[in-house]
Amino acid sequence: DQARQRLIEALQHYRAMGVTLNTAFVCRVLTHPDFAGGTLTTHFIEHHQTDLSRPDFTGQEKQQLSWLAWYQTNRTDTG
Repeated sequence: DQARQRLIEALQHYRAMGVTLNTAFVCRVLTHPDFAGGTLTTHFIEHHQTDLSRPDFTGQEKQQLSWLAWYQTNRTDTG
C-alpha cells in the first residue's frame, strides 16, 4: 500500500506541457476502493467505467476554467 500511495502522490504532482497524459485516470484507478483493497479482475475498468471516466479537476484547474469562462464571456474584440 505504501508504494501505491507514493505513486498516487507522484502522479498528482507530475506536470508536462504540450502533451496529453492519463495521470488523472491512473490516479482514479489507484484510489478506487476495489483497487486499493486488491479485489480486482481483468474487467476492472469495464466494471467501474463510470467512476473512472469522470473528470477530476484540482482546485487550481477549477479556478483556471472559471477564469477562462469569465474571459470568454466578457472579452471585447478589438478588430
